[in-house]
Amino acid sequence: MRFIHGETNAEETVQIEEWASADNKNEKILLQIARICFAQETQERISSRDSLNAYNHVKHRINSRKYRRLTKRYLLAAACAAGFILLSGFFAYMYESSVRPLAKQITVISNPGMRTRIMLPDSSIAYLNSGSSLTYSQYFTIRNKERRFHLKGEGYFKVKHDAKIPFIVSVNNGRMSIRATGTEFDVQAYSEDDNVRVTLVEGSVVLSMKKQNGQYNYAKLTQPQKVDYNFRSEKMNMADENELAQGAVYSLKSEKMDIKSVNSASETSWRSGRLVFNNMPLPDLLQKLTHFYNVQFIVRDPVIYSYSFTGTFDNKQLSQVLDYLKISSRMDYKIVDASDDDSKNVHYSTVILFKKDK
Repeated sequence: MRFIHGETNAEETVQIEEWASADNKNEKILLQIARICFAQETQERISSRDSLNAYNHVKHRINSRKYRRLTKRYLLAAACAAGFILLSGFFAYMYESSVRPLAKQITVISNPGMRTRIMLPDSSIAYLNSGSSLTYSQYFTIRNKERRFHLKGEGYFKVKHDAKIPFIVSVNNGRMSIRATGTEFDVQAYSEDDNVRVTLVEGSVVLSMKKQNGQYNYAKLTQPQKVDYNFRSEKMNMADENELAQGAVYSLKSEKMDIKSVNSASETSWRSGRLVFNNMPLPDLLQKLTHFYNVQFIVRDPVIYSYSFTGTFDNKQLSQVLDYLKISSRMDYKIVDASDDDSKNVHYSTVILFKKDK
């Protein structure tokens, strides 16, 4: 036994090895003794162990492996679900992109002396006066959060109601905007004019004016009223509520907002080729003619500015309107050769107004 456990000294070891090598039977006996010895030791080790602790230890290891396998499965399932959602969103985006590519910006320009009707992507309708332009997105969705338009010149809008996506017309590089959800209104914002005019025909709109210091002023218009906004002013002098419901004019010269009633037909009839003047001062009348016929006026005698006119003209030529002004006042006119404004790429006719001698 000592030899099997390696506890013999050198001499004893040599003697046992010589004995085993002398005969095969001796070697077999030695091997049999070694097997018995190892078997006994194995049995002793097994009996010396706590079987319950061993069982619990093995069970814990099995459960740990099972938990890790379940965790891996849950994590894999969650990863697959997240991947599915991401892939679904990606393919939906790709599908929408293929059906609706990135929205292009569309610009519609009304030719000088002409009026243009536009069906907008949201089924609203816009009318552009002579020399005006409107820029907008190719389509609108709920993700856009607004239907935004950029107007230069004069436009009339019949807005389709959609409370989730407000309709906003921005003018003069964002200095002023008109916000609506479903209404009709007219906006006049020519770059060469000092005032922005808003005429409300139906519903209500909210105006926002950006000041030089970056702050905003707001005004709400309810049918029927009109606002003229002066870009040079930093104040909004509002009248009482009853007057505001009638209309408002913000004067560039006085830098005040005057509240008054307006004639919507006079302000918006241009879209049907009709001009309506109701005791209109000559400066305002000439401004309307300038945009309607694409002409420039030169006034020789300042006294002419004091004249006012009343009349209605349905699809009349400029010369017919001028003839009426000539007959109904002490004013005459002369149409001179057309001129070009290279800076604006616009071709104008020029009309000279002067006082009659007799």
